[in-house]
Amino acid sequence: MKEVYDIIREICKEKGITMHNLFKAGVIMFEKNGKIRFMYGENWDICHNALAGIMNDKYATYEVLKRLKIPVAEHSIFYRPHLEKGTTFEDSSTWQRMVDYFETHNQQIVLKGPSGHGGNNVFQVNSKEELYQKVVSWFANHQTLILMPFYHVITEYRLVYLNKECVFSYQKKNPVVIGDGKQTIRELLLQFNPIYFSNKLADEKYEKILKKGESFQYSFKCNCEGGGSIKDIDSEEMKARLLEIGDSIANKIDLGFSTIDIIETDTQEFMVIEMNCGYSIGKNGQTFLKDGVNVAKRLYRKILDDMYPEE
Repeated sequence: MKEVYDIIREICKEKGITMHNLFKAGVIMFEKNGKIRFMYGENWDICHNALAGIMNDKYATYEVLKRLKIPVAEHSIFYRPHLEKGTTFEDSSTWQRMVDYFETHNQQIVLKGPSGHGGNNVFQVNSKEELYQKVVSWFANHQTLILMPFYHVITEYRLVYLNKECVFSYQKKNPVVIGDGKQTIRELLLQFNPIYFSNKLADEKYEKILKKGESFQYSFKCNCEGGGSIKDIDSEEMKARLLEIGDSIANKIDLGFSTIDIIETDTQEFMVIEMNCGYSIGKNGQTFLKDGVNVAKRLYRKILDDMYPEE
């Protein structure tokens, strides 16, 4: 397993690109023949500024895809209300509309910050009391909050695009384990994602042995950062179905380097859940994907070839 920067450095050496790693700033600067390009965090400067801003705004992404008639998961945005003296959040029309939304969606919704990735600032809510606590806590420090229906996700898929080409794809799985009547929850979760769960299972509840066929869900999120795992998509038919959605976006928007996340629900609906302009194949990708290190090398080579085409 290799660090992302080590893989990129190897490719730069092959292509005659000078790589400056500005650690404290989180910046990698590339230079060749007087041409300078950048990588900032996981973001490559292939993606246009305006589009990068849209992708970092989950509600803006939703509105754009909806306008383009792309199947996309519903997002509703709410703004922190201005409270008059002597009034509380419960008195506000914002809270009343949130309660209506909660009731309309069977008292099972998801709260989501307007930006971020990796499952950060995403919460499932199943009671009015919990909704109130989460919303008040969030609005204490933020101006906007997104509410979504809770979709029963079977699988989440990620398509990685460079310009109009899907350069690779994979599926993401929720951290759900099925008992065999012998192993503890801890043992099953460690098999599911050994990287994440190596230091997360100190609680005694994970010592329980699940009955054969009994399931345990650690989280509703698919992200590896929250215990999920990833694997290759083996079905060519499934790949083709996903590409119908991905390519329809790539043919309308100059994506640069972007990812498209698509969910498959228990009602066999396929819809975009979010897009991002930053991505890297780290330890999880190299561990769970077949030939993961070489997948990473091929991806970064394609990006650097695009930034520095052969003359």
